[in-house]
Amino acid sequence: MARIDVQNLRRLPSSPNFAPMALLALCLLVFGDILTGIRHGVLSGSTTDLATEFYYWREFGFSNLRHGHLAQWNPYVCGGVPFFAGWQAGFFYPPNWIYLLLPLNAACNLDFMVSTYLAGLFSSMLARHHGLHPVAQLLCGAIVMLGGAFFPHIYAGHLATLAAMAWAPLVLLAVDALLDNPTIRMTLLAIFALSMELLAGHPQTLFNTVIMLAIYAGIRLVKSPRRALSVATFIVAGLGMAAITAVQLLPGLQVAGEGVRSHPVGYSYAGEISLQPISLLTLVTPHIFGDIFHVQYWGPWNQWEMCAFIGVASLPLVLMGALRGSCPRRRLWITMSLVLIVIAMGQYTPLFKLLYDHAPGFNRIRAYAKFMYPATIFLALLAASGLDLLLGAQPRRRLATMLACETALLAGISALACLWMLNPLTGIWLIRLMRLTSDAYYHVPRESFPQFAYEARHFAALGCATAALTAAAAAIALFRAARSKSGAYLLAAIALLELFCFARSTIATFRPGESDAKSVIAWIHSHPGDHRVFTTGLLTEEVMGAHGFDVWGYDPMVQRRYSEFVTRSQNQVPEEANMYMSYVLPNPALRLLRCCRVVSMNGDHYDYEFVPEGRRGHSRRSICIVPISYPMQHGVLFYRCRIMKASRALIDTVSSPTFPRTSIVVLERAPGIALRTPATPGFVNVAWKDSDTLEVNAQTSTPGIILITDAYSRFWRATALAGSAQRTYRVMPGDWALMAIPVMAGKHRFLIHYCPSAFPVGAWISALGLIGYIAVCAVLQRRR
Repeated sequence: MARIDVQNLRRLPSSPNFAPMALLALCLLVFGDILTGIRHGVLSGSTTDLATEFYYWREFGFSNLRHGHLAQWNPYVCGGVPFFAGWQAGFFYPPNWIYLLLPLNAACNLDFMVSTYLAGLFSSMLARHHGLHPVAQLLCGAIVMLGGAFFPHIYAGHLATLAAMAWAPLVLLAVDALLDNPTIRMTLLAIFALSMELLAGHPQTLFNTVIMLAIYAGIRLVKSPRRALSVATFIVAGLGMAAITAVQLLPGLQVAGEGVRSHPVGYSYAGEISLQPISLLTLVTPHIFGDIFHVQYWGPWNQWEMCAFIGVASLPLVLMGALRGSCPRRRLWITMSLVLIVIAMGQYTPLFKLLYDHAPGFNRIRAYAKFMYPATIFLALLAASGLDLLLGAQPRRRLATMLACETALLAGISALACLWMLNPLTGIWLIRLMRLTSDAYYHVPRESFPQFAYEARHFAALGCATAALTAAAAAIALFRAARSKSGAYLLAAIALLELFCFARSTIATFRPGESDAKSVIAWIHSHPGDHRVFTTGLLTEEVMGAHGFDVWGYDPMVQRRYSEFVTRSQNQVPEEANMYMSYVLPNPALRLLRCCRVVSMNGDHYDYEFVPEGRRGHSRRSICIVPISYPMQHGVLFYRCRIMKASRALIDTVSSPTFPRTSIVVLERAPGIALRTPATPGFVNVAWKDSDTLEVNAQTSTPGIILITDAYSRFWRATALAGSAQRTYRVMPGDWALMAIPVMAGKHRFLIHYCPSAFPVGAWISALGLIGYIAVCAVLQRRR
């Protein structure tokens, strides 16, 4: 019996289920202490996107959905922003339905694990599609899901980004199969994978995937014998995806026209967060510029965008796969890797200007470094192909020996780099050069530089020493692999262990509610109402989590009109308005937004200024709350108006500190009523019925204009209630960024409801598309 068990154990790596099960075990090892509660808190950093926005978005969206309401509008931030149509709500992404069943903290942690496992699983399936060994499939999946282009985004809290990235390998698999042999089955798989990536809620990741597919398919179609049929299946797959996701796609495209990204972004803004060439050092030493926890990251841009790590032990396998890989597609994989890395470098290459000026879509995104993830998929395939060659019946002994020597040379170079960084003269010179030439987010004060340089040098030296030891171990395994398969298994084990250790080194947790905004939240709880605060410097949605209303926030879906108004109120250029805002002066125009307090930050911030090791964990930041007198009410009646064309002059007028905003409202077209000042002023009462609906009760003895101090959108619709003096009401822009409703004399009761007109149309199309998709799948299954 024992002999049979040993034989079964030896056959296990050759089992087709080996890679999926091993990847699941690897995920459980990486996240085990979090999922079991041994380590408390929610995955990601305390100042990154989950802690500052996604956590509160998930709470808001799925708590509404749990009560049967699909939230179309988020009234809590930036004067109100589109929510469902803002893509990242993710209501129709099936894995997100765990938020309906589990506590929020557990759901967030499980969300990260699901995305990580799916990325690895689909990558291993891609390697299996190309006929690679199960152990090679495991390595391919591990490189993708635990590598530097994917896993550090967990620390960054990028829930939607990771969910969308996970489906890219499956989309590539389907397209590859359609190029080989166009079939209905693979077309259905492509529709499914593309639909899931879109519903995951990160349009830029889908854009990156489409660009990757366009380049890949374009190269392969040149010599394809069934070119026309393949292109036809691509069109069908695209149309099928559009039909199934129309409920999200159509409102998303419609609403995007009103947001700050409705126009091309600036050239310099688009170039931000490009992969700087020096960051390719992270292929060997991922933490050479700091690791978040021990030494503050001091390299270009953000660490999670600039890390290209795939493992030191994987590098010789990439070379082996590129030189003598067992798959005939290796030359295409090399080409794709190089092209995507060049695109990821963005502004640091001449290609960036060509893409920005002439390629559709490239002038509406930034963070080109995200193209490193699809490049990693092809590098992982090359590494898997190299390992498959070593595990073959006749391994390339001469090539393995040559690569072992080169890997030993890499170990020597890494050891010299360690000595270089330990030397005060050369180490400090390199750090100063990097600080001068790289686009670093983080500031090091002059008085703190000696301590910073000491910590940075020693930590970089430790990283180089680790790389040297790993490369030496990989070289020994390669020498052994030249003679037996045990060396290949040893090399795979070293690569997997290295990726596991890297992933664990980037894991952090935070406790919701324990942040710099606690005093603001306490004030909001003690001062309930629909007034707003202006949190500047916090970049967090914690005010929203406390059911408070914020003048600003951290949301890419901020309405362009609203952003232009707030931007101009701070003496900045409205044409450059975006989702980021810097508070400069207490302009009385903020009263128009119901702003009663401005909350500003003083002191250092860990993410942007170096704090010596002895003082870490003790915040030097303080919160200053400045009152704003006489904020306007939620609804105000006006009996005088000024008509101005939509222009920069209108924005300047309403944001001017001297404008009489309490007595005059600025409209862009005639209200259609004869305004007259009444003997006794009327009244207006405005209240939220749900996240998308306002109920307005008003009474006036003469015609007037009701100004609602929430962000304007052309998708607000007013509906009269029983007993109202009017049957119809018009919602128009008032004071550029807000809502104005002309009313006749009398008593008024009406609802103002937000719903993009494309939503019901998209819902019907999606329903029909999903029924058709299921029907085709059922017919195929029945035929089989």
